[in-house]
Amino acid sequence: QNGKMRARAALRALAILLAAAGAAGCGGATRDASIAPEPAASQDPGPRPAIRGPDGQIPLYTLAGQPTTLGAHGAKVTVIALWATFCAPCLEELPHVDALYRKYRGRSDVSVIAVNLDDTSDPTTRAEVAHLLDRMSIQMPCLLGGMPVMERLTARDTSGQPKMALPLLAVVDEAFRIHRRFGFMHGESRDQYLAEKSALVESALRGEEPDNRLPPGLMQ
Repeated sequence: QNGKMRARAALRALAILLAAAGAAGCGGATRDASIAPEPAASQDPGPRPAIRGPDGQIPLYTLAGQPTTLGAHGAKVTVIALWATFCAPCLEELPHVDALYRKYRGRSDVSVIAVNLDDTSDPTTRAEVAHLLDRMSIQMPCLLGGMPVMERLTARDTSGQPKMALPLLAVVDEAFRIHRRFGFMHGESRDQYLAEKSALVESALRGEEPDNRLPPGLMQ
């Protein structure tokens, strides 16, 4: 228990250091490695699996603690928002991502999901995440245990080491081509956010080549 508390404290400290350094968000998170399944609960499975290859098999968990995969919540184009409760910019961005979800809700070719990076092996932490989402009236699906997704999507430096900066939002197609990775601009309006992200979604739907350029603070 003490080790778990120290790990969470270290994560919070890393988030603060990254923010102070001017990064476009907060820092990394521990891997959710041992979530014990809870009794089955009703969960919207989202669109049918549409992420091909091993990326679609990345293991995740529902808010109820049930095992699932990234592909089970994917579509022809999937918007993935990585976030953590200790990351203030993530919490500022979540309602914007949820607005994007509501825009495309009901479309079989677009999926918008949030993927949490907290250490949710403790049921109490899972409950805290669920309570926060409920308090913010977030409607989009949220999956847990997202460190493998973070490792797959994060920017990397010249030596190949991951940047592990939050928040991180990516638009991927069926082949998991990453159409963009970026942080969140403080104070960005909902309309501006929707216009920019919708353009990325539509570009991916048309099968255009990805644009992987990053904001200056996250340049490789």
